[in-house]
Amino acid sequence: MNRAVELWMLCFEDSRETAEEFFSLRGVETLTECGPQGELMGMASLIPVSDSLGGRGYYVYGVCVHPSFRGRGIFRKLMSECEARATELGASYLCLIPATEKLYGTYFRMGYRIPVELCGFMCEGDVEIRSCSKDFTLFAKTDAEYSGNVRGLLKPFSERYSSDMKFCFPERMGEC
Repeated sequence: MNRAVELWMLCFEDSRETAEEFFSLRGVETLTECGPQGELMGMASLIPVSDSLGGRGYYVYGVCVHPSFRGRGIFRKLMSECEARATELGASYLCLIPATEKLYGTYFRMGYRIPVELCGFMCEGDVEIRSCSKDFTLFAKTDAEYSGNVRGLLKPFSERYSSDMKFCFPERMGEC
């Protein structure tokens, strides 16, 4: 876990305390990509979520690649591994909030095409997506980076979810 904490601090410019807090959360699965000498090149975490239709999915969080290994397809490989793992676990979708405006286009090309709005206490959408990890809910509420007008994206694995439905994350993912 120490290597994951170090990579988190490097990529997100967070404190050791914040990184260690994230990796101590229950219910979070972190996928890693390591090099031939065992060096940690990148990672991505899956947080279980549920929605108001009774479906289950995963929120992709903390995707990062060490600066020394960028431009080698590791980001795409990690995202593909997230999708494979979520499908293996029976998920109906993956959702995420891109960290930068530039990433919206990248994720769109990867199939994340359904918008998810971040709203207040009550969602005005058709489908609410809530975290199944109380620990993550508390962690996300302290993440000042996601204040303001935030929009996420959803990639469905089921025809049950379509772009003519309105999705939202209530209060920083709420709670199941």
